[in-house]
Amino acid sequence: QLMQSQGLRNDICEPMILVVAPTHELVNQIYNDVLKMTFKAPEPMTCYGCFGSVNHRFRPGVTILVSTPGRLLGGLQNKSLSLQNVRFLVLDEGDRMLGIGMGSTIRAVINAC
Repeated sequence: QLMQSQGLRNDICEPMILVVAPTHELVNQIYNDVLKMTFKAPEPMTCYGCFGSVNHRFRPGVTILVSTPGRLLGGLQNKSLSLQNVRFLVLDEGDRMLGIGMGSTIRAVINAC
């Protein structure tokens, strides 16, 4: 219902909250913490962590997306992901991502929001 009321498509991933972290391990940790925090949320939320070889495809109907910059860029390029409806963007360890050369990828993600 939330997706329909927001005018979201149901064939691509269009999160409202985006958390970006530099490593798959950190994405996994954040994803598990978000699941704990939203377990009894007053409004249903769907969280998806895009990490590792198993969870690497973006799914429609996601409220909160946790991912690495590279996975996000890939999703934007193959059009399985749209960031136009992102209301909140969290860059976890942003300084570290810039320090290891992810600056242009981070800028592309921010520009897509």
